[in-house]
Amino acid sequence: MALAPSLLASGLRRAGRNLATILTGGAFPGRRAVLRLYLPMLARQLVAVVRPSLLRRAGETTVFGHTVRYGDYGNFVFNFEEMFIEQQYAFSSGTDAPRVLDCGANIGLSVLYVKLLYPAARIVAFEPAPDTFPLLLANAGSLDGVTLEQKALASAPGELTFYGFPGDRASLRATTIEQAGAEPVALVEAAPLSRYLDEPVDLLKLDVEGRELDILEELASSGALSRVERMMIEAHHHESFAENRLSSLLALLENNGFAYRVRAPRGGDHWASDAQDVWLYVWRA
Repeated sequence: MALAPSLLASGLRRAGRNLATILTGGAFPGRRAVLRLYLPMLARQLVAVVRPSLLRRAGETTVFGHTVRYGDYGNFVFNFEEMFIEQQYAFSSGTDAPRVLDCGANIGLSVLYVKLLYPAARIVAFEPAPDTFPLLLANAGSLDGVTLEQKALASAPGELTFYGFPGDRASLRATTIEQAGAEPVALVEAAPLSRYLDEPVDLLKLDVEGRELDILEELASSGALSRVERMMIEAHHHESFAENRLSSLLALLENNGFAYRVRAPRGGDHWASDAQDVWLYVWRA
């Protein structure tokens, strides 16, 4: 089978960026350790240009001494790149045992990252996806100080329809918001996040595929947002989520005494009409 030139070129560009980041960016928990894990991933991704099925397979591997099960190899590599190469969840805490709420934990690499960064961290991790939560349980359920909740987060308790994509029900973009191409998978339990903010939180991570403004509005109205020190928010906006609400989210942060920095992916079509993910790094001003 002939190589797909565009796929190969984009893969090589991504590989070059990631390798440069590892070698120059002070990778955690160490350049050699990250490089040793990443090179086999990189080789498999390049082979997948001609054998795409390699990226769709389930399996397990070892990540810094921890067995990690995954339902989709491509999604696993994407998560690994975010955590251990791009260092998207790196943060400094004034305590050795920060309290962290991980909303949208997927298979648990974010939980593992925080526990490697702060072994005594106390983490509550939320993941509603029926096909993903068993992997989160297998990967993070035995870690000390970690509580797992198979719940969606919303403005009020109840049930929500969870949507996945045909052939990839555990997609990283699966959500409780109906999207083009998605199909109903199951009803999932929903709860307001304020129930879990009975004490100060050092880090609130929100990666909830379009529900972030609803969750933050509930925290603000309940007064619980005042107990949050810093946040990492993946804001999802544009046509796939029906409304553009980024300005409302930023206004809520500003009105509740938070400062923030914005990070958006580089490259691609600047005028594209599809959904865009924007990372907000937020702290109490």
